Amino acid sequence: MKWLGKFEIQSHDTDFQGICKASSVVEYMQEAARKHLDVCISTLNELKRNNAAFVLCRLTLANYGSLTVNDEIMVETWASSTHGASYPRFTKMYRDDQIVAELATVWTTINVDTRRIIKMGDVLDKIAETDTLSMDMMPRMRIPSNALLTLVGEYFASYSVCDVNGHMNNVRYIDMFTDYLRGGLYNKRITNIDIAFISEAPMGEILKVYASREVDDGKYYMRAVRSDGKVCAEAEFIVDTI
Repeated sequence: MKWLGKFEIQSHDTDFQGICKASSVVEYMQEAARKHLDVCISTLNELKRNNAAFVLCRLTLANYGSLTVNDEIMVETWASSTHGASYPRFTKMYRDDQIVAELATVWTTINVDTRRIIKMGDVLDKIAETDTLSMDMMPRMRIPSNALLTLVGEYFASYSVCDVNGHMNNVRYIDMFTDYLRGGLYNKRITNIDIAFISEAPMGEILKVYASREVDDGKYYMRAVRSDGKVCAEAEFIVDTI
C-alpha cells in the first residue's frame, strides 16, 4: 500500500536564498510517512499494543530541484519488506509531475520503556511494497580516511529540537550539520545527504560537532559526538553551485 498526498512549500521552509531547506524537504517526506501509517489502522494498533516506536538508523536524500515558496508538491511514500529488525521506507517528491527529491530511510522499532529493539516484521510486512528508487544507495555511510575532521562547535539538544521520544529529532541533525558546513551555502545548494544515526541524543545533551573541509568535489563529512564520548551520528553532504 502506498500513500500519496499534496503539500505546499511555506515561507518558513526556505533559507536566506529563498530555496527550500533540505531539512524541510525531509520533513514533508516524513509527514507523508506518518500519514501513511495513520491509514494503516491495524498496523498502527499493533505497534501501540507493543508500546513500539520507530527509531531512524539511516537516511539518504537525493535533492534534484530547488523548491521555493508556494510550490505545490506531491509526496508518495511506501514501506519495503523488513530485514531482521530493519524497516526500509522509500519516498518520492514531485513538482509538476517531475521528481524533485527521493528519500530512502532505514528504521528499527524499539520498546519505548526498555529502549530495546523489538522485531515487528510480521506486522510491518503486511503493508510492504516491492518498488525501489532510482537513486544509488551506498551500502553504508563511511567517512573516508582523507577527510580530516576538526572540532567546529557544539550543539545543545534543547526543547525545540527534541521530539516525543525525548531525544533530538532526526530532521534536526540535518539543520545542525548544515549550520556547520565549511564555507556555508552562499550561491550553493545541498544536493545529497547521507546520515548514519548511531546513538540517541537525549534532551539536554551537548553534542560536539566535527567537520571536514571540502573533499572530492563538493563533499563534506561531519560527526556529532555525545558528552560521554559516544558517536551520535555521521554524515556526508554534497553541495553544488546554484
